[in-house]
Amino acid sequence: MSFVELTKQLFERSTISLRPNINFVSSSGGSAEVTTGSMYVAPVRSKCIKTIIDIEAQDEQSYAVGDYGESLNLAIEASRASDYAGSSTNIFASLKQYLKDVRGSKKDARFTKYLDVFRFDPPYSFQKNTSIKNTIRKSIQPKHQTRYPDSGFHYTNYNTLNFYTGSYVPSDSCIIYPNWSGSYTPSSSFSLDFWINPRYANEKKNFEFHAGTIFHISSSICVSLVSGSSRDEKGLVDSYKILLQLSNSADVRPNTVNLKAPLQNYPRNFIYTSSKELKRNNWYHVTVRWGSSGANNYYGSLIADGESTDFYIPSSSIFTSNKSVVIGNYWNGTSANESKLFNSTIATNQGLRQLDAGSTDPANLQTLFSNPLNAEIHDIKLFDKFLNDHELNYLTSSGINNVKIAGSEDSSLYDRLLFYVPPFFYPTTPNRNVVLSPFQTTSTTTDDPFNVSFSFGVGGKMVNLENFTREFVKGEYPRLQALTASTYSETIQNLTAENYVFHSGSIVKRNHTILPNDNGLFKPDYYPISKSPYASSKSYKNSLDFYNHTKINLEDLVPTSSIFKGISVERGSIFNEIAGSSPESPGTTAGAVLTIAQRTRDVSSNEITVFDMSNLYYGNRIHPGSFKIIDNHLTGSGGRVKITLKDNKRGSLYRADCNSKHAEWNNVGDVFYDEGIILVKTPHLPYFCKDKTDITLKGEQNIHTMILNIPCEKGMFNSSSNPTFDKITPSNNVNDKDLQTLFVTNVNIHDDNFNIIMKANFSQPIIKTEEDEFVIRLKQDF
Repeated sequence: MSFVELTKQLFERSTISLRPNINFVSSSGGSAEVTTGSMYVAPVRSKCIKTIIDIEAQDEQSYAVGDYGESLNLAIEASRASDYAGSSTNIFASLKQYLKDVRGSKKDARFTKYLDVFRFDPPYSFQKNTSIKNTIRKSIQPKHQTRYPDSGFHYTNYNTLNFYTGSYVPSDSCIIYPNWSGSYTPSSSFSLDFWINPRYANEKKNFEFHAGTIFHISSSICVSLVSGSSRDEKGLVDSYKILLQLSNSADVRPNTVNLKAPLQNYPRNFIYTSSKELKRNNWYHVTVRWGSSGANNYYGSLIADGESTDFYIPSSSIFTSNKSVVIGNYWNGTSANESKLFNSTIATNQGLRQLDAGSTDPANLQTLFSNPLNAEIHDIKLFDKFLNDHELNYLTSSGINNVKIAGSEDSSLYDRLLFYVPPFFYPTTPNRNVVLSPFQTTSTTTDDPFNVSFSFGVGGKMVNLENFTREFVKGEYPRLQALTASTYSETIQNLTAENYVFHSGSIVKRNHTILPNDNGLFKPDYYPISKSPYASSKSYKNSLDFYNHTKINLEDLVPTSSIFKGISVERGSIFNEIAGSSPESPGTTAGAVLTIAQRTRDVSSNEITVFDMSNLYYGNRIHPGSFKIIDNHLTGSGGRVKITLKDNKRGSLYRADCNSKHAEWNNVGDVFYDEGIILVKTPHLPYFCKDKTDITLKGEQNIHTMILNIPCEKGMFNSSSNPTFDKITPSNNVNDKDLQTLFVTNVNIHDDNFNIIMKANFSQPIIKTEEDEFVIRLKQDF
């Protein structure tokens, strides 16, 4: 036996990083739940190994444990009887039955255990999942804030206006702003600027793509999205054009325009289409501009993605001061009826400026909005000037406050705005009817991104669309046509807030009108918020007490002073009297405190979704940049709205549906790579992946290898303390007669105190003589 000191030079260390691809799909649609990609607890499983039964214990305890135990007993008893009688017995039939029973018996339970990805929405009372949510919010997110800048209970204030059609939602929905005293009407020159993504194809192959209006001021301007010439492999429209109608031509329904020859005689004498065809699911910057006189000489242009279609209109002005600005649909009514859109009833219920002394809407209102848009749009701006090419270049990538007017360095384009809908979250609205439950409303303002009373009271999900559709130049709020909720006058048994929401197409479409923005070609500034009276609102305050207008805070949504801290129960006569309406009894009169907030004592947003996966899926951690989760049919959209979320390698989830550049900085959720937890924070994806979860990712599994090089030099390892040791020569050759041989059978690795910490036994002894030298290489993987 010999000791050799192992220095650092004798160690070899290496690591192999494995990144297995993982795909997990769980769907509750159809007649049965389908799940693929589940991870089994046992790494090696055999379909041949069955549950083991102790036959003797079965006999002693006299209980049945399986048919094959009984058949084996019969064979054993017959064999014993034949041995006792000194004769032979044919036990073939019993053994055959035994093998048959074994094949049909239960598998070993160890090989059937598996783990799925666990998805949950916060519960309505204090449970284990409530603790998981609070652990994420109070421990995990603060822990990772130094590594991941978006880790926190907030989401990014970068949104789109989403318009789509379907059999489940109303087709007359749109957003209508009151154009009082012509406040949104340019006097002469103008520029209309916006971003658009033609996200949706026609629903069926043989159905035409119906022209959808983006922006409409009757008798002045109408900008619509129409089909192009290209079709995809399914025969559906996958290219589009921008249709522009000006002056009197704006009163022609866009679906009646001949797209092959749009420019015709009066009243179709000012109709133009873009030379650029827009591809489906790509973001494009579009500008319409016209100059009345001076350097522009009555020329205008329709610019889509940098390609210009020029036109000439010799007139002092092409605008008429009508009563509304419509976003997302076409007003097909008369100018006399237009002011009725802002009658006294609507003005009171929705908190709007009243333009008509009457109390009723125009007759057959649903038929007067006939061209619903199928696209996503954002950053809609109307200027009272002709934007030059230099100004347009800046607008394609940045916010308007960064663009200075040529020849006037002290003013920006923001000063020439007439109309601006970003849409940003803004923490105030006028007094309006706000839903408390399916049966109750109250008149109040809202300062949160979703209806807090509805959420914490009865567990309902409803976005405060009013807080996202403020027009920032005049401070006007729009009429949300077919995008509001109406309550029931009578209590309906077994009606939950979820049933109430998803059985109303108006509420479903309301909840889907604001979606996370995935346009990475543009970066807004938040100047309108920073200069507003609400720049220091709690809605923009982060955990470090800084105000950040790019983030929407989801903490402290309910005043903690309203919670009764002395009540420890969640039900009972006293609790019910204080709390009132609840998820189980939404028809009860609202109480002094919101039921869910009282039960959980948690006043942070419940409009979140949590996914928890075992490390069996990913190993050491989820590989940054590899995580993707898809909801192909956002709940309630009838399969029209698809949402894809990816991670940006820095712990943040962003929307990634468009085919153009993604806004990777637009945080809608968090990924905690080491813990295997995914948190979707935005309230604009209600019940995300509830019907189907489709997750793909790469794991990280490191295999570490250590090699010990143990030198066996000349003159060493020549003796043994083993009592059976005998000196022998390596061979019978004459030249070996003076050599002694040692058989090396194992190697022990000791620590500093000579404790054995590793041991290697050789399958065959190594023969070593005094003259031999070699290296023993021991390898360990861990």
